[in-house]
This record gives sequence, structure tokens and C-alpha cells, in this order.
Amino acid sequence: MATIEQRQEDGTYSVGVHQPKIEIKTECDLGKAFKRLFKEETLSIVMAIYKSGPMTPLEIRKITNLAEDALNRDLIDMKNNGLIRKVEGRYYLTKYGAVLLEASEGIRAALKNIGEDMLFSVHKNVS
Repeated sequence: MATIEQRQEDGTYSVGVHQPKIEIKTECDLGKAFKRLFKEETLSIVMAIYKSGPMTPLEIRKITNLAEDALNRDLIDMKNNGLIRKVEGRYYLTKYGAVLLEASEGIRAALKNIGEDMLFSVHKNVS
């Protein structure tokens, strides 16, 4: 914030406050977002918000047991990836975040059905 003084014709000054515009960068990079969702810390945060609705950082910490620094770092990264939004001190899951969470759950379930020894074998299409 910058304070701006302007001299008036009568010799007095008017004082105003200029707040610089803060640009929020949100990327809709599916790769980065999915990578975040496959981290246990991120998943625990997203699931808490998904199940409970908008939450404060303290409420999230109580549920996830994450350290404050780790939680803050994850929340910033999740905001930057479009998974969550912060409104009046509470974190909300975005629709984008909810769709990706639900899709990631399907992927996790499908991967559990494949034996680890078969996971990277050649897939053969059966038509």
C-alpha cells in the first residue's frame, strides 16, 4: 500500500491510500493438479473440505494433523493449481477440484485392481 498526498488549490493536502492490484495466478494444469491430489497431505486436506465444506486453516489442521508450515505451503500450492479458493478466511473446494478429486478416486480404485507386477506390462486392447 502506498499513501498518496495531493495538494489542493487552497494549500491543504488530501491524503489517500492506493492499494496495488494483486493478480492471482491460477493454472488449470491437469498434470500438476493430479500430482498434487496423489500426495497424501493434499488428499487429506481436499477430503476434509470435500466432506465438511468450507474450513479455516485451524479446522483443517485439527482434522489432518499437519504442521502449520506444511499446511500453509500446501494450501498456497493448491490455490495456485485451482483446487481450492480462499474466501473470507475459509477454504472452499472449487468445482474443478471436486471433479479432479472424484476422478482421482476412480483412478486409485482402478490401480488397486491391477497387481503391482502387472502395472507396467503391455496393455492389449480386446475388441
